[in-house]
Amino acid sequence: MNHTDSARVAAARAYLESLITHDVSAVRLEPAALRFENGEPCGSSGAEILHELATGEQYKPLRQIRELEFREWDSNVIARYLLDLEIGEATTTVRITEHFVIKTDEIGSITAIFEPWENAG
Repeated sequence: MNHTDSARVAAARAYLESLITHDVSAVRLEPAALRFENGEPCGSSGAEILHELATGEQYKPLRQIRELEFREWDSNVIARYLLDLEIGEATTTVRITEHFVIKTDEIGSITAIFEPWENAG
């Protein structure tokens, strides 16, 4: 936890760190937590989401989160960042926006939106 993070931002940050490390020990999800990617359901319980974060093949190519910014209000946390992933010999980057609903100290839902990112430089 970053010493300036609120409890909700710390919960979202722990989740994001687990995308890269696959260590879910600090991730707190409600038992009925849901996850969506670009409108498609991809996690129907906290246990399923944690299992996928720890062992899912889809997370293994993820290499680095950059330019991470948070915005928080009420029980909502938005994380915007660039995600580097390795595809074969190449590394590609996508822009991600994740919306977390965190009513207590556990994440209740996660909605991820993936967008193409074009390096302007």
